[in-house]
Amino acid sequence: MGLPPEGDGQYLSFLFVAEHYGLKKTDFFGLAVSEKETDEAFRKNKVDAVFRVRPPGNKSILDLVQNRGGRLVPIEQAEAMKIKEPTLDADFIPKGTYQGSPAIPATDLPTVAVPRILLADQKVDYKLIQEITSILYERRRDLAALIPEASYISPPSVLSGTILPIHPGAQAYYDREKPSFLQENADWLGLLLSIAVVIGSWAWQLKSQLEKKQKNQGDNYNQQILVLMKHIECCKDLARLEQIRHQLFSTFESVVNALDYDQITPESFQSFTFTWEAAIAAFRDRRSTLMAQPTPISKSQ
Repeated sequence: MGLPPEGDGQYLSFLFVAEHYGLKKTDFFGLAVSEKETDEAFRKNKVDAVFRVRPPGNKSILDLVQNRGGRLVPIEQAEAMKIKEPTLDADFIPKGTYQGSPAIPATDLPTVAVPRILLADQKVDYKLIQEITSILYERRRDLAALIPEASYISPPSVLSGTILPIHPGAQAYYDREKPSFLQENADWLGLLLSIAVVIGSWAWQLKSQLEKKQKNQGDNYNQQILVLMKHIECCKDLARLEQIRHQLFSTFESVVNALDYDQITPESFQSFTFTWEAAIAAFRDRRSTLMAQPTPISKSQ
């Protein structure tokens, strides 16, 4: 096995994986030297395999796979390994990472991911850490050109196994564009505003319909009075005229009740009173006229 130098983090990772599958140091021969030396040993068939902890697309692994007949070996049971070592993550090497056609690997290849954390002493000035954090993110493209692993930099999360607190300087950088309350709750506020607009529109339509209904009811009462006024003009009998007067007051009573129950608007009531007073005046004039006419003498037989 082509392994990193003993004591290296990669070397310890290999021992952990080997132990999980029941292997001991005596079960294999490990050539623990530099990465360059293990690559050369693999090319010359001096080792059967090499072990690396590297991000997908690593140039050294790319060369071994494309030019030296190397084959990627899946590391399964990552979830089981995570039970023993919670800082590990189950992950995969995406299909076609090292070659597109034919795809290498041919499918998403399961593996184990090991997060790396940049630590800083809490006594370090937070402004210095803030500046370092700023460089790591804002100059990521330049860093990735030198170190491909830089493209994978992401903020630490206490929910994903990081038990150490985030340095105040780094946190200050992460919060530099922290949204205001309105921005942070824009979706909810937008939803509430939309609901308010819908309710307002519905209430406005309901109010408009009610006002229209009240106006129509008021117009209906006015039409009744106008019909009675025509009857008054044509009336030639005091008894019939008295019936019309009764109808006028009955209609007036109905209008007053309608106003009390908000079935008509105050404006409609005011308009009705003008019409009703005109009808009463017409009634009085017609009654005076009929009373002034001589009573016809009936012929005796």
